[in-house]
Amino acid sequence: MFITFNKKYVVVCTAYRSLQIGVKSESCSVMKTLHPENMKEIPIKKYVIYLFGIGISVFIINKLYFRSWVLKNDLPEFIRIATYSIPNLIEALILTLVLTGILLQIRLNFKKKFGSIKILSIYLLASGIAAVYVISQELKFHNIGGNNVSDTYDLVASVIGLIGTFVILQVFGFIEEGKIDIDKG
Repeated sequence: MFITFNKKYVVVCTAYRSLQIGVKSESCSVMKTLHPENMKEIPIKKYVIYLFGIGISVFIINKLYFRSWVLKNDLPEFIRIATYSIPNLIEALILTLVLTGILLQIRLNFKKKFGSIKILSIYLLASGIAAVYVISQELKFHNIGGNNVSDTYDLVASVIGLIGTFVILQVFGFIEEGKIDIDKG
């Protein structure tokens, strides 16, 4: 069995002799791929892009500058806690946004199978998957994503990020209305 790629099709064949692009036979099936030429774009709302960019920027500024400044100066404990917990909140935010985009893209491009899934269900699923990843990381079930120091405040920040992102998506949405034919389901 082997797989051959072409711009618009993936050809999966069980025997070399049955390789014929665009032909469907018993031993060779042709499937549409998610090649960039075939994919529909999702018009993402500008605030989502800004939220993503601000999240990355705050993470970098916190990691490179603010955290060391807070440690050098004698600042109140809650500021140190917030400084160390901000990356967890941002991780939850960014992961939820990325997963929402991926799931909406899948829903749009595989409309026959996934077109009936409601937007609310996509937000819940994205938040749920992000919650499993982020919370399991905080509880030391895995260490994917780097050095992780488990802390109650980090867990609280992660939950705030997950719930906050879900609420923001629910209130403001993810996709520009009217720019694409995507049902709310």
